Amino acid sequence: MRTGLSFLLLWSTRLIGSDAMLIRSNPSYVSVWRPMTANSEHSRLTLRHDLNEDPAYVKVEGRTDTGFIFPAFGSSQQDDDTGTLYGGVVFVYNLTHIDIFVSHINNNNWKMNWTAIYTGDESKWSGPKYLNRRYESIAVQAKVWRSRDLPPPTWRNTTRVTNQGCVNEILMHSLNRYPDLIVVQIRKGHTLSQGQGLSSLGYITRKFYHFGGVLYGTNESHVQLWSPCDITGMLNFESLIAVADGWGEKDFELLIRDGFLTVTAWDLKEFRRNERVVIKHLKDVEADNFQIMANLASYNLINIQLHVLDGANRGFRFDGVGSVMNEAEPYGGLVYGYNDSMVAIWVPHLGNGIIEESKVAVFMLGKSWGSGFNKQMTNNVDIVIKVMDMLVPTCLLEVGSLKTRRFESSNHDKYNDSTLKFSVGDQIKLTCKTGLYSSEQNVTMACAHRNNGSWDRHLPEECYKLCPDIDPTTLNTEIMQNDNTTRPGRTVMYACSPRYRHVSGDLNRRCRKDGRWSGTAPVCEECKCPCSLVGSVPIKSNETEKLKQRIRELRSSLSVQKNMTAKARRQKVCASDPRPSARMLGIVFCVGVITVVISAIAYMDLSSFIFII
Repeated sequence: MRTGLSFLLLWSTRLIGSDAMLIRSNPSYVSVWRPMTANSEHSRLTLRHDLNEDPAYVKVEGRTDTGFIFPAFGSSQQDDDTGTLYGGVVFVYNLTHIDIFVSHINNNNWKMNWTAIYTGDESKWSGPKYLNRRYESIAVQAKVWRSRDLPPPTWRNTTRVTNQGCVNEILMHSLNRYPDLIVVQIRKGHTLSQGQGLSSLGYITRKFYHFGGVLYGTNESHVQLWSPCDITGMLNFESLIAVADGWGEKDFELLIRDGFLTVTAWDLKEFRRNERVVIKHLKDVEADNFQIMANLASYNLINIQLHVLDGANRGFRFDGVGSVMNEAEPYGGLVYGYNDSMVAIWVPHLGNGIIEESKVAVFMLGKSWGSGFNKQMTNNVDIVIKVMDMLVPTCLLEVGSLKTRRFESSNHDKYNDSTLKFSVGDQIKLTCKTGLYSSEQNVTMACAHRNNGSWDRHLPEECYKLCPDIDPTTLNTEIMQNDNTTRPGRTVMYACSPRYRHVSGDLNRRCRKDGRWSGTAPVCEECKCPCSLVGSVPIKSNETEKLKQRIRELRSSLSVQKNMTAKARRQKVCASDPRPSARMLGIVFCVGVITVVISAIAYMDLSSFIFII
């Protein structure tokens, strides 16, 4: 069940998949089957859907005691002044309620005129012979889809209709194929109704006749619209929505003659599965006793349409209807009901069983609709049954057990016990719980249309607790490395101060996810002797050999080799000096040495000479 209230979840969350998630389209509201009876206190039923928004699509159906289901109308096309038999289920709706009506006496006292569902007199309508034609008591059910329950529409158009306006319009849509689903909504204020494909009513001349509705048909490129029009200049009560004079309860009247028409069409080629299409010509349906066998039990979208094969509306398709409202000539229409295994069809005929198109026809568009725009009567038609599972793009969010973020959303559904479902356009806000932190403290995410439904960003990281700040004055230590943050996973490295040694605790500590530092604080103590000697074992006085060995080790470590002294290295290493003063000193020194040597030689030679003399 979808909730409209924003709330908080103290759970961690996980996105389910990055690709499209297509699930079966289901209405937000489905009523139980409720009893209704024509011309009784149960001829009007009000259901509360309480969705507090205008529905995108509403489906109301009536079920007979035979199990066949018949679609309802968005407007009545008959009142009780004619004195003729009619039936049908009519509904209107708003943002909180659905109002459902069946026929009820107003100012005609002939009780036999009213029934809830009517498939036509046997002398005027052909259909399965074993099924009843009149059902005074039925059960009804309503289903409501919001826009988020449906796939994104392919095309939409809104037209304003002024008071007593006459609609005869053709619109070009963008699908380039027959729509799989089309919804025509009539709106005045907060009152809405829906159009229908066909009407059994063709031409009205009576001044006080209450009738209304919007008819529509589609082909591969266009949508045609018709509303009741006063072509005689005498009508007073033709309307876009009419529920009056013979519907719901005595003296009830709802007439809406202006407002807005919104046409929405869907091409579901990306949003469907298990599609099945059956097309049969009217003659083939008649040969099969007006029954078309089809398995309809498992589908959520069922369309029964009439396909026109000639004339002004050739190629257009019109939805069938769920009851006969008129049998005064000219009349026509395709009435159908279905169960899990078949579709039953009723079409008009004359007393001799031969259809005369000038008076009645299966496809009948009379001149009271759209002032005769594309008016036509023909029996050259196919009946098209299309069923499928309609899918809707969805984003999923798994709800876990870790309490790290608060979750806020005003729109979501429960997909299963551990997963929430969001529709395209829905937004969520993820906020770190009080006392927890993240680089993305507050994050907003949206379910986007791309890929047929996916979140517009990745799920943010989990929130976490911060570790306490590192104390830079931890006794007798120095911080060698620090990431300058206290997030989980960050580390700090300590070292003991000079003349202190590490005796306990951890020099490397890491911030954990629980907001605490790993290990314990380091402890450094002052060294009483050189720190490198701390831990040496003392030598006793009677341990002579150990003492000698220790003296040898000390001598070895303290001895200095002569060739390793600074003086020895200076004597062995000659290095050039590029300074000018050094060059002059070298020259003077060399000249002096040479002079001394020559003088010594000369002196020795001179001494020898004197001695000889």
